[in-house]
Amino acid sequence: MPRVMRSIAAINPMSDDTIIVDAEDLEFAEPLPLCLLAGQLSNLQRLGGKASIEKLRKPVADRLERMNVLRDWIEARPASRSPTHNFSFLQVARANCIDDANGIANSLAQKIAEFVPPEFCHQSETMTRDGIVHPLGYMLTELLENSLTHGRGKGFAHASAWIAAQYYSSGDLIRLAIVDNGCGFLKSLHDHSAVEPKNHVSAIRAAFMPGVSCNRSVGLVRDSLNAGLGLTVSRDIALRSNGAFWAGSGDAWIEQPGRDDDAAKRIQPWQGSVLNFEIHRAGLISFNFRDLFSKYPHPGEVPSISFTD
Repeated sequence: MPRVMRSIAAINPMSDDTIIVDAEDLEFAEPLPLCLLAGQLSNLQRLGGKASIEKLRKPVADRLERMNVLRDWIEARPASRSPTHNFSFLQVARANCIDDANGIANSLAQKIAEFVPPEFCHQSETMTRDGIVHPLGYMLTELLENSLTHGRGKGFAHASAWIAAQYYSSGDLIRLAIVDNGCGFLKSLHDHSAVEPKNHVSAIRAAFMPGVSCNRSVGLVRDSLNAGLGLTVSRDIALRSNGAFWAGSGDAWIEQPGRDDDAAKRIQPWQGSVLNFEIHRAGLISFNFRDLFSKYPHPGEVPSISFTD
């Protein structure tokens, strides 16, 4: 992660020159770097700067343009005979307002659940049932809404969120990344007693404590009945699936935040929040995610989730 952040930081939003991103060697993309790149280029554009992603192989450029998160900056290259990796299982979206969250979560969760890796075909009914769609839908909705409510406080009403999901033609691993260019955990939770000392590491850890990020506690008007369990339960879903998670904001990056064995690193600063999850399909169907709420005091109403075809 530190190396990725150094590369992203090289795209200076305050630059007066057009920034050229040389993508000649790009053959595949992962969710987190792709979301960070889109977020940083958006910061540059908002401040009046210019950038161009050049030397992309034509198939890669076409695929990224269809995802509609880098279209403004891609300068396509004529088709070449060089082979490229298969991007067919990488889904990316940008959310510009809170009303986008449910639709994006719906679409991504359905697309992930519809695909069954070949080695799990004998479990096709199990692998596509509600045990996959509902926990993923809950996570995606909560994470996007967190970015577009908390992230838009403290003078960051312009903030957007980028979300990407990657899954593979074999194996049951799902990677999720959510990046926003909002106020970040420390500004959002600065006045909360759980954030001591007042630094980015403490703020990230506090955000994953149950109840800390409820909107009433941090002065947000919307959804005042929110129990502040979205990040906590999303973390628990990833871990119960035998996965992992990371979170970053400001100059801090923490593996497994909120756990006794979490590990913090310093990174190039990011204005906003960054979340990265690894989840396993087989693990998701091994438990009912709604049961996770019962271990927290006063969990409130377990959210009702519905999906359309």
